[in-house]
Amino acid sequence: AVVSTQSTGQQNTGLTDLNSLATVAQALSLPIICGDERDMLYAKFNQLQAYWGHGTVILNQSGNTFPITPESPFSRFKSVGYCRLPSTKNEDGLVGIFIGKTLDDVTKNQTQLVASLHSILGGKQEHVVCCDSVKSINATTTEVVVYVLLRSPTGATQRIPATDLASVLTSANIANQLKSQMFVTNVISKVAFTFSQLSLYLDKPPVGISPVLWEQAKQENPDPVKLIPVPLVGFKAISERLRLQKEQSEAHFARVELIGKEVEDIRATQANTLSRLQQLKRKHSELTHRVLQVMVDVEVQKKAGFSLQPEEEQLRVQLESIQQELNAPNLFKGRLSEMLSLIRMQSLAEPGNANSTQMESGVLASIHSHLSRQQDGISHLLDIIRDDLQHLEIIKQGLQEKVSA
Repeated sequence: AVVSTQSTGQQNTGLTDLNSLATVAQALSLPIICGDERDMLYAKFNQLQAYWGHGTVILNQSGNTFPITPESPFSRFKSVGYCRLPSTKNEDGLVGIFIGKTLDDVTKNQTQLVASLHSILGGKQEHVVCCDSVKSINATTTEVVVYVLLRSPTGATQRIPATDLASVLTSANIANQLKSQMFVTNVISKVAFTFSQLSLYLDKPPVGISPVLWEQAKQENPDPVKLIPVPLVGFKAISERLRLQKEQSEAHFARVELIGKEVEDIRATQANTLSRLQQLKRKHSELTHRVLQVMVDVEVQKKAGFSLQPEEEQLRVQLESIQQELNAPNLFKGRLSEMLSLIRMQSLAEPGNANSTQMESGVLASIHSHLSRQQDGISHLLDIIRDDLQHLEIIKQGLQEKVSA
């Protein structure tokens, strides 16, 4: 007996019949061909073809055969993946044209392709063919997404609906021109599914996919709103899916690298902006002091020859009061002198002398903290007094110049 492993190229419609399934199952488990132990060898070879989803199984001694396709229930190379649902509307006018050329060839001749498509559609002045995107489907097929603008005499433009454009491109005359001149293999309209179309697709399992697997795929859909399960039947389909996922991963990786570079550029720009901001802050502070000085000079010129205002007199009294409080012997100066004396006594006292003054660490810390606060307060008051004295000196000079004038 001679076994053929070539595909017949015909769809296996008989496998849906229970009798055919039973016949093929017998050929896979216990064929009766030679009537001896060679039948087990035929059974294993039939099983291999059935699991692979390609070839022809031998049924009986008469040499009857049955073709096996990837859609066969016995094929093992089956799975279900997920694709993103199209979100474009019919009004967007997007139509996908599949061309039997590589991506590089289509990209290089994109302008000529658009011009040829415009010529095939009639070359009307009011029609403008636009290319939306170009992507590779496989090694020999490229998808070009186009839309056509309809320009009115008033200058307004409107896209031709996707279904209307696809209907024109799939008409017999234009389809033949597309095939002969542009090597177009298929044309589809990029329109989102309606609810009824989506329900009809999900309710009926695709050919070659068991209802149990299809139901499981629907339940495990990570995002039913944006994703839809699609069958992957046969080794070729699974291999193609793996290739597409690899290309998509590489595209994502390239995009992540591009985003990383953009983030680095933004960080560098931010650093430069912060440095520039600090410079502008310093310049603003300098200009503020200059404006304040000018305001003081203007105020001195205005008040020259006049007596002190009540608020100025009040400020002078406050400054004199602060100065007297600082110089009072019983207040800050007296306390500081007493504390300094205690510290000197402690430093000069001998460790073995019983009469030496001993102070606890907590007391020393409290004294040190109190002295620090007093010193900070005094420094702040002195700064205020110096600034006020400078202002008073400026006012005094202005008055003297006014009187002498």
